Formats: sequence, C-alpha cells, structure tokens
Amino acid sequence: MHGFFPSETSRVGAALWTATMLAIGVTGWSTLGLAAAIGLDPRLARVVIRVGLVELAAYAVALFAVTQAYWLALAQYAPFGAFWLAMLAREYARRRDRATLLGLVGLSLSFVAAAIQFFRIALTSIRLDHNSLYHLVQMIGLALLFAFARARLASAPAGRT
Repeated sequence: MHGFFPSETSRVGAALWTATMLAIGVTGWSTLGLAAAIGLDPRLARVVIRVGLVELAAYAVALFAVTQAYWLALAQYAPFGAFWLAMLAREYARRRDRATLLGLVGLSLSFVAAAIQFFRIALTSIRLDHNSLYHLVQMIGLALLFAFARARLASAPAGRT
C-alpha cells in the first residue's frame, strides 16, 4: 500500500491497510500449506493446514480487535515461513536438486528482506531507503521462488501438482 496511497489515516487508507494486513495473513497461511505439502505426509499436512486456519482466524480477530501494527503480520507469518524454510532445507538435503535450492535461497532472501524492513536498514550511499532496499531484495527472492515453483511443477507427475 505504501508508495501508492499516502495516508493510512483516511477511511480509504485505513480500509486498504486492513486489506493489506489480511492479505499478508492469508499469504502466511498459504506458505504453511506449501510447506506441509512439500515436507509432510498428506494426512498430517491436512491437519497442519486446518490448525493453520484456526491461527489465521485468531490473527484476523487480533487485527480487528487489538492492533493493525505491522509487527502483528510479522508475528503471524514468520513461524509459517520458518516452517516452510525448514521443509525446503530438509527437501534439499534429501534431493540435492537445483529447483529446491532456488526455493531455499529465495525464501531465505524473503527473510532477509523482512529484517531489512523491520530494522529499517538503508543503503543511503546509493539512495536506497529501508523500504526500497526491502522491495529490491524481496523481488529477487520472489523471482527465485517463482523459478522453484515452475521447476517443481514441470517435474511433477501428471495430476500431482
């Protein structure tokens, strides 16, 4: 939202921020589903995804009843992202394939990007504030995750995507 809509204090700005925070929560839950599908038995994966859905509901309640601060989004998706990172690391240790390595590096860069944003790390000597640097690192991480997903889908047996 930032960069495109200047004020979170207006009604439209507040609605957009709420929608952004909800989207972050759904994305966090989706990463849990990806991690479970990559690293767990299908029956256990379904249980984990259902438990994650309960957590998503709790996140939404906290979002509307407690705070809409960005730290809440970090607290919600960081454990799911860490679980996905662990599943990718385990998968890479087992398979040693290029696609999984791309996913592992891409997701690691996403964590680096989040730290850049949270700690407001900037490279002012080259005119990158913390937000610009975050988006640059995140863009590289997402490109690698996209390459991982394409490679995994291309190698999946028919009907098992």
